[in-house]
Order: sequence, then structure tokens, then C-alpha cells
Amino acid sequence: MRRVVSILLLMLAGSPFAPGGEITVKLTPTEHDKAPYVVPLVAPGASCAAAGDSVGMVAVGHKVDKQARLSLFRLDAQGKPTGAPVVVKLPKPAALATRDTYPLSLAFHPSLPLLYVWQEVEGLKGDPVPPDEPAWKDFDHLLIYAIDKEPELLVTLCRGQPFHTGNVAGSLGLDVANGLLYVPNLRFGKKNPPEGGAVGWFHLGGDGLPVEGDTVPDKVEAVVPVAKAATTRAARAAALRTATTAGKPVGAFRHTPENTYGFGWFPSGTGFVPISRDVFVSGGPYGTVTWNGGDRRARAQVFLMPVNFVSYYCTRLTSHPTLPVLFSTMAGYSYVHRVEHVDGHITLAPQIVQIEGATLKTPPVVLTKRRLVAWGGPGAIYLAAIDAEGKFKDEKGVQVNVPVPAAEGLAYSEKFDRLYVAVEKTK
Repeated sequence: MRRVVSILLLMLAGSPFAPGGEITVKLTPTEHDKAPYVVPLVAPGASCAAAGDSVGMVAVGHKVDKQARLSLFRLDAQGKPTGAPVVVKLPKPAALATRDTYPLSLAFHPSLPLLYVWQEVEGLKGDPVPPDEPAWKDFDHLLIYAIDKEPELLVTLCRGQPFHTGNVAGSLGLDVANGLLYVPNLRFGKKNPPEGGAVGWFHLGGDGLPVEGDTVPDKVEAVVPVAKAATTRAARAAALRTATTAGKPVGAFRHTPENTYGFGWFPSGTGFVPISRDVFVSGGPYGTVTWNGGDRRARAQVFLMPVNFVSYYCTRLTSHPTLPVLFSTMAGYSYVHRVEHVDGHITLAPQIVQIEGATLKTPPVVLTKRRLVAWGGPGAIYLAAIDAEGKFKDEKGVQVNVPVPAAEGLAYSEKFDRLYVAVEKTK
């Protein structure tokens, strides 16, 4: 009975109709050449993007002819792309030739020349879905590239039955301060569909690569200088590849339990907000989930955020870079939630924002210096203003039209104060 009451209280706390403030943002259309801080990058079929300020680069994940690709755009001193992008085909097993592979998430290390990539493969068709998944044999979801010279694939991880396939969303979460790399969409059970989901995390060394073995480090390694990391990188990567080939654990990999309510289905891990070594906030199928591994009584706190019962599985989460504020998109809808937190624990009711006439396709992207939040949608970027506390107050927004079916490759560079968007063509 106590468990039922707790779930009901969480549902009431997360109800979008609780008094937390509502605002409707009305959009004024404009063309991208009228918004000089919006920079188009040609990368057809884009699904994600990331800006690496320390390396002066934007990475776009996209799909061409059923295969996942990575386009790396070098930036000049003004933050404009210079020269042709370096295009990398992500590894795809021959056995999956007829199935789409596509990137879901990219993350740059903030100080080392490393890029983390999460890729996905098209799910199996059928009713019921076939119980065996050929991708479990040789498809790696996690790829780690060195990008100081020509892109070099150092390590591939997250292969096999523990990792769900066919997801439309999932994010990497990089927490350098606590030496962690979060990954989405774990699965439990041998059936297809699986019996439950989870999120997981690797422990990283100071060189940005997973630690060797299965022992959790007693303390976090300080990030090593770029030059020192370069001297040990080849040997470290070779040792990790040898271990994975032999079926040995690496990265002291851990995950949430299979009975964690907030991560019980897919997608799970649609945005990560690191708080400490034990605490993080993530997007789950029912809303945001605060995970506290050090709390033995209440490790997972679920805040139900969808606007109605058909918009579950749609949460896409981002945090404000400097404020204790979370923004959550209801993907496929026009709604956004803004909530505050204390050490990762949600407080009060959300502010609900409706972007009038919009169909939101991406997680929120915070343009810190401009006090704007952006989303990608069909043929457009939507922008709404926030104040110094991260609250939406202005009912006037901007719709920047861009030449792409859906603007899903969005990335903001705080260094250059530019919003990059992947497009099909420049004109």
C-alpha cells in the first residue's frame, strides 16, 4: 500500500497541471541568413551534433545510404567552418548491410582531443519480433575516436545482448569531474522486446579512456595534459581492445538495476545531468529520473513530466550550464518543461511552455550568452528567450527556417556564441 501511495504522490508532483506557471511562445518566422549567429553545415540525414570548443570543431552524426557517418568541421578564429569536412564511416558489420545504422549522440571531451560516439542499428521487424538479434554478435554502440590528427578509432564497446537495438533516442553523458561516461538503453531479459531497461556508466582514467578491469577506482584520476595523454594513448587503447576481445570487463562498468521504475522501458537515458559520483539526473520513458546510488532507501526518484498519457517515451533532457535548472522537451509535441533542482532533486512544479505551432524534434539547446533556448523541428529552428534565472517569460519567439526536412543536428558553441545546424544544402 505504501508503494502505491508513493507512486501516486509522484504522479501528482509531476502533473503538468500543478501550479508552476504556463506560457505560450508565439513564433515569428525568419530566414537563417537573417540570423548571423546560426551557421548551417551541410551533412545530409543528420540526427545529432556536438561542438568541441577546445579543439575548434563541430561534429555532426548523420546517415547516408543506410550507414552511419561522422562529419568533422574545423572552425576558424571566428567560429566559421573552414575547408571541407572530414567524413568518417562508422563501423558496420557486413551481416547488417540491409539495415540502417545511425548515430544518436556525440560528446567531445572538454580538454582532450577525444570524441565519444553512440550509434544505433535499425530494430528487427516482425510481430512478434524475432527473439535473436544478429547485431548482438558484432555491432558496437560506443565508439571512442582520437581527433587530434586524422580521426582514429581507439576503442569500441557496448556490444551484445545487454544493449537494446532500434532506439530512436539515447544520449551519452560525459562527467569528467567524476571520471564517468554514461550510456543509454541497456536491456534485461532474453526476449525481444526485452523485459526491462536501464542506463549504465563507465569509469574513465585521466586520459579519457575507460579504466582497465572491473574495479571501481577509489578516487577520480585528474585529467592529464594533452601531450602526456598522447604518449600513452596507443598502449592504453591496445590493452582495452585486447581485454574486450577476450571477453574481459573494462571500465568497471555499472548500471541501474532492472527493477528501476524510471528506466523500465525505452528510450532510457535521453540526456544526462551529472551531479556527483553517486548522483545524476536523466531522461526516462516517463520523465526525469534522479538516481542516487548512495541512498539505500530511495535511489531513484521519478518526476512524471509528459503532458498527457500518449506522450510518454518522449522526454529529451538538457540542463542549464550554470544554473540548477533542467529543460525537458516533449519530442513530437510543442511542449517544454522547465524545472529547478537541488543537488539533482526536483523542486516544486514545472513551468510549462508551449511553442505555438512547433513540432519539437530535439533536446533543448541552451544558448548561454544569448539567454535563448533552441529546438530543432521540421525545416526550422525554434528559439525562446529565458531570463537570468532560466525562466521563460517572453511570449515572443523566433522560427529560423533552414533547408532540411528536420533540424535534428543542433550544437551550440559558447566560445564562438554560434548555433550550428546540419542542413541538406546551403541554398
